[in-house]
Order: sequence, then C-alpha cells, then structure tokens
Amino acid sequence: MSIDLDTSEKIVSIAAGLLAIGGTVWGIRKYFSGKPQPQPQPQPQPQPQPQPQPQPQPTILGQNDELSNENILNIKNSTKILFIDDLLDDFAMPIILEKDMGWKNIRGVTDIKSLEDPNVAWADVLFVDMNGVGAAIGGNDEGLGLIVGIKNRYKSKKVILYSARRPKIHDALNVIDYTIPKDATPLRFESAILSVIRSKK
Repeated sequence: MSIDLDTSEKIVSIAAGLLAIGGTVWGIRKYFSGKPQPQPQPQPQPQPQPQPQPQPQPTILGQNDELSNENILNIKNSTKILFIDDLLDDFAMPIILEKDMGWKNIRGVTDIKSLEDPNVAWADVLFVDMNGVGAAIGGNDEGLGLIVGIKNRYKSKKVILYSARRPKIHDALNVIDYTIPKDATPLRFESAILSVIRSKK
C-alpha cells in the first residue's frame, strides 16, 4: 500500500496536534496537582461567656442563729448601751456588764429631759427603769411613758424595760423589745441585749 505525501503530512500534522493537546492537558494537570488546594477555613468557635459569680450575701443574725464567739465579741465592741435609772448609783449592773462581761460602750444617766438628749441619740439599746424616770417626758407614767416616747421617735432603737415590780398594763408593753426583772443575773441582762440585737422586730 502506498501513502502519498499529502496523506503523510496530514498524519504527521494530526499526530503533532494530538501531542500538543496531550502536552497541554498534561501541563494543566501537573500545574493544578502541584498547586496547594485551598483548605477550608475553620469556623470560629464561640467563646464561652464568663458566668457571673454569686455575690456573698450580708449575714443577718436571726433569732435562731447560733452566735460564734467572734460575733459576740463584735457585738460587745460595737453596741452602745444606755441605762436610764434614778437609782443608778445603787445599781451595779452597768459596771458588771462593762468590767466583768466585756461590753465596751455603756453609759448611765439618772433621767433625761428630752428625746433629743445626746445619750439617747447615741444608744443602740436602752434599758429603762419603770419607776422614777421620765417625769419630764412621760408624766405620771414615768418610765413607761418615756419608753413610748423613745420608740415613737426612734423606730430602730431597742428598748428594754426593767423594774423591781411587775409592769402595769400600759401601751409601752406593746412597743418594748424586752422586759426583765431588775434583780436578774448579769447573764440574763446580757442575753436580753443579744436577743434584741438579733431580733428583726
């Protein structure tokens, strides 16, 4: 079989074209295979939000809470106590509480003539004798009338009635924070102070 020149030229041209196409495809594949493929970008992880820390609540001493020695010492160092008693010179309790039992802020007066008396304004806890005090303010009701006046003027102050006699029926009995016999022991007086301080009344 004889192949003329034109036919052989065509075959060579076709072969050359196929080689060129193949080389181009090979080059393209080589180019893309060597090129680093784009990596998927990591999605940002949500940062955990800091949880709010609970704030410590202030300690409120309740009537049923047990007092530690530290709490009692703090109360003895900070509580201001006033005794109002016309026979204060014959009544040793304020001195016993201060000298023997460690209460740091105790005052005593034989009477007051006004509710603006600096000693009344100063005190946190007031012991008021039922008899012989408050004539200028309480009139014939004496200490009971004085207690009503103090509680009406100073809502937050704690008032303890003490007397050698049983209290008579009076409005003061509805507003006082505590009653105690005048001849009670120092421990009972101290317990009365702690009780009214812890009371939420």
